Amino acid sequence: MERARILIVDDVPANRELLSDFLEDLGHQTETAADGGQALAMISEAPPSLVLLDIAMPGIDGYEVLATLKDSEDHRHIPVIMISGQGDREHVIKCIQEGAEDFLPKPFDPSLLGARVRASLERKALRDREQALLVELQTSLEALRVAESSRDALTNMIVHDLNSPLSVIQMNAEMLALRLSMGTLHNDNARGSVEKISDASETLARLVQGILDIARFEGGQMAVTLALVDLDLLARDLAESFSYQADERGFRIEVVPSDGGASVFADDSLLRRMVQNLISNALKYAVGGSYVRIMVETRGGGAAILVSDDGPGIPEKALGRIFDKYYQAAPQGGQIRHFGIGLGLVFCRLAADAQGARLTVESTVGEGTTFAIAFGETP
Repeated sequence: MERARILIVDDVPANRELLSDFLEDLGHQTETAADGGQALAMISEAPPSLVLLDIAMPGIDGYEVLATLKDSEDHRHIPVIMISGQGDREHVIKCIQEGAEDFLPKPFDPSLLGARVRASLERKALRDREQALLVELQTSLEALRVAESSRDALTNMIVHDLNSPLSVIQMNAEMLALRLSMGTLHNDNARGSVEKISDASETLARLVQGILDIARFEGGQMAVTLALVDLDLLARDLAESFSYQADERGFRIEVVPSDGGASVFADDSLLRRMVQNLISNALKYAVGGSYVRIMVETRGGGAAILVSDDGPGIPEKALGRIFDKYYQAAPQGGQIRHFGIGLGLVFCRLAADAQGARLTVESTVGEGTTFAIAFGETP
C-alpha cells in the first residue's frame, strides 16, 4: 500500500499519540488536530488521504465536522473513519448515514484498526481511479463530439469548394454544347468558355492536390529532397509568375533581395509552393492598390524568405489558430469572405516542418501581415 497522509482528530492527547504511533509504524504519515475547528482548517489547507475523527469533542464535534466535509464539493471524497467510545448501534448507524466510511470503537483493537484503515484507503484509491477514468472518458467523448462536428463542417466545406469549380465547368461545357447545336459557336465565345473551364479545372486540381498533400504529410509519406536553393532567384521567379495576376487586380509586387545573396538547403518544389500559397493569400485578402512584398533576409546564422502585404491584417485572437487545418480567420471588421477550405497555410506549416524550417506570422489589424519562412535560424 502506498504511504498515505492521515489526519487524526481527537481532543485527548494520549489517543492522538497512540493512533499516530501505530499508523506511522504501518508506514503512513500522520497529522493531528485537537478539535473540529482545527481539523477543518487543516483539511481546507491540505486535504489528507484519510481522516480518523473522534465524535465527542468540545466545540465543533465529530458529527459537525463530518457533515461539513460531506457538504463540500472539494472534500466530500475524503474517507472518514469515526472513532468513539460510544459504540452502540445507534451511533454507528448515524455515522454511516452521515457519510462516514467506517466506524471504530474505543479502545482500539490494533488488528481491526489496521484492517479498516487499509480497506478505506484501498476503496479511496479505487474511487480515485474510477474518477480519473470518468474524466478521461468525458474528455474523450467531448473530443469525439468536436471531431464529429469538425468532420461535418469539413464535409460541407469540401463539398462547397469542390462544387464551385465543378459548376463553372458544367455550365460552360453546356453553353459550348448549346451554341454548337445552334450553330452560334464562334472563336471568341468558345475561347472564353474554354478559359473558364481551364481556370476552374486548375482550381479543382489544386483543391484535390491540397487534400492529398496534407494526408501525405500527416502520414509521413511526402517525399522531401533537400538541395541548395537560391532564395533571391526564387523570389524573383515567383514575383514574375504573379505579375500578370497582380497587374490585372491593381496590385504591386515588389522584391527586396538579400544583401549579398542567401541560399538554403530546402526542397525547391515545396518551398516554391509555400511561397506561392503565401502570395496567393495576400492577393486574396488585400484590397486593390495594395502591395505584396517578397523579401529575402540573412538572419541569425541562416536565411529567410518573407511575404508581406498592407492588407486588412489578421485579428490577434486568430493568430494562434492561423495554421490549424481548415481554419479561416475573418478579415478586419468581421467581414466573412469564403476563400476555400484553408489548406494552404496548413500545407506551408507541414512543409516547413518537413524541411527543418520555421514558419511564423506577424500581423496588425489595419496595417498588414508578414509571413516568414526561416532556415537555419536559431529560435
